[in-house]
Amino acid sequence: MRSDLAALSIDSLAALSNRGLVKRAERELDAGAPTVVESPDGTVTATFDDGVVAVLAPGVSLERAGCSCPPTNVCRHLLMAVLAYQRAAARPAAADGEPPMPTDVAESSELSEQALSERVASEPVWSPGEFTDEQLVAEFGVRAVNRARRAWRAGYRARVRRPSGPASVVSVELSTCTVSFLVAGDLGYATADAAASARDDAVALAVWACRAADAVDPTASVLDLDVNGSAQVAGAHGSGLDVLLPILAELVDVGVAHLPGGFGASLGIGRRALEAAGQRWPLDALGELDEQLDAYARRSARYSATTTSRLAAELIARHRAVERGGDVVASDVLGSDEAAETPLRLLRLVGLGARVTGEGPERRVDVYLAHPSADAVLTLRRDVTLPDDAAVDAVARTKTNGLRLRDLAAGNVVTESAVRAANRLVRIATSRVGKTTVSASNGDWSALGGSLTITDLDAEAAWLATLPPAMIRPRIVADRVRAVVVTSVGAARYSPGEQRLDASVTSIAGEATITVSHSSASPGAVDSLSRCIAGEHGAIRSIAGHLRRSGGGIEIEVTAVATDSGVVVPAFAQGPAGVVGFVPFAVDDPVTLALDGVESVVSELVHRGRRLVPRNWTARCADAVADARRTGLSRLADSLAVLAGAIDGDADQTAVFDAWADVAIRLFVTREQR
Repeated sequence: MRSDLAALSIDSLAALSNRGLVKRAERELDAGAPTVVESPDGTVTATFDDGVVAVLAPGVSLERAGCSCPPTNVCRHLLMAVLAYQRAAARPAAADGEPPMPTDVAESSELSEQALSERVASEPVWSPGEFTDEQLVAEFGVRAVNRARRAWRAGYRARVRRPSGPASVVSVELSTCTVSFLVAGDLGYATADAAASARDDAVALAVWACRAADAVDPTASVLDLDVNGSAQVAGAHGSGLDVLLPILAELVDVGVAHLPGGFGASLGIGRRALEAAGQRWPLDALGELDEQLDAYARRSARYSATTTSRLAAELIARHRAVERGGDVVASDVLGSDEAAETPLRLLRLVGLGARVTGEGPERRVDVYLAHPSADAVLTLRRDVTLPDDAAVDAVARTKTNGLRLRDLAAGNVVTESAVRAANRLVRIATSRVGKTTVSASNGDWSALGGSLTITDLDAEAAWLATLPPAMIRPRIVADRVRAVVVTSVGAARYSPGEQRLDASVTSIAGEATITVSHSSASPGAVDSLSRCIAGEHGAIRSIAGHLRRSGGGIEIEVTAVATDSGVVVPAFAQGPAGVVGFVPFAVDDPVTLALDGVESVVSELVHRGRRLVPRNWTARCADAVADARRTGLSRLADSLAVLAGAIDGDADQTAVFDAWADVAIRLFVTREQR
């Protein structure tokens, strides 16, 4: 039996074509199988009743196989040929003198799956690391391998996933795409979700990542590692962010409210330096900082002094993390192994809700789309300016490439024209060739698999505690958006002051707190979640949202709720905020209040600047220091006291900048880690 055809599971066939086409092939095969003949050299020929002939030659992948029908890609005839071959090989052979065994489709399908499982389970463990460089050159050419080798010399991050069962395949998650090896020992069946132009380089990088993983731990089911990471050891070559330090020092010294007209030119110099060095994460943060400064100049409600402070502190933290070395990897902190954009091939995405922010006529919509084959969540972002007479559901009805945002957020998406940015923002380009379709989702997120579906909240909380601070992690927009399986929903309570609804939920293991807050951008979100909790849409099966640590547990900022009647997206809900029947509560956590006080004075300094700090700022600093000490935040209090002393003592710009950076970094890391 052809081992390559035997190894192709239903999921593998779907990866090579699409799941709808595979289902159609199964249905048509059930109605009538083609005549399948295998020649002595291993060539499999399938002849159909309508005269179509599909040929599966040995050593030729399914994507390159021949069929007499018009389509040039993997067609249903090729899929039917593979399935028919598997079913025929799985049927018991007839004894001499007896007629062939009758073909019962359901039985033969079951036998095929069983035979495939037994065959794969009995085979020795295989790794793509066994492919040689000579094989890579023979398959992809010298140019593609040389391009990949340049990336290898620079160093890159990879996550290697080894088979967890007979039907699974080896996959490698790179910064730009995910590579899957569908058939052991056959490079022709290595696929990537990147477009064809980037596929060959990615497969070579994935092979080398598997080699490195085999050397580190050949038995681990999931392994994160730095491939040739010695070239990217933190502290070895500097951060390359020195050009930003005087720019940020001027920001703290002068303040956002009093920036000179030439400050934009300074930012431009910094941006070009980061682009030349390929520093994706600092470049991304600098872009957001520029957006904040532009929002203030336009008197836009999108401006936030706190956000501006956090972005400035993040840039300094990334510089310090690389310069001071330690356990961090420079490529993680700087994003130097990330491509700016990667065109993707056919994608199947699942909507996990949305978040809407902004005030006045300006809105920013983030739609979260799970990408199961890459075990990642992509974010489709759309900025919307509403007219004065906009309807309450105008944001939800907004279209991107002809698709409504509310349909994307709660649907199943198939697209051939997606482009992924380094931070996993995805845009669906307008294309006459690459089509995009959306169908309604029934809310069954259990099939997402990988790390996208959470059933053990205790284990997730323990894992979140091991992560480095977000300030020096890769800047993935939907880094911790996940679907959590819910077994029960506990008590809910409402904070009138913060206009926030909280509720406890239980998964198969562990508990978490779900939360949603009222805003003018999402006026119906609180009411929508309260109705879900009250059971108006049936039982809650899963909840999607941003997972973060809070008080030693997990808090989930809800983006979507999967119920018996479908998917609910609170951010797009209509209606006023209003919650009935829930216990009110006030947020009076002393640690939270102390952090709020420190955040207020730290952010105000960046907004007004050292030169024009208000007279009562030092007194407010003293109060914040006292509150921080009372709640056990002694190191944060000490850092703030040093900053206040530098301001009072009229210290120079450098001393104030360094003291501010110490406080700001400690503040935002403490908020995240508590």
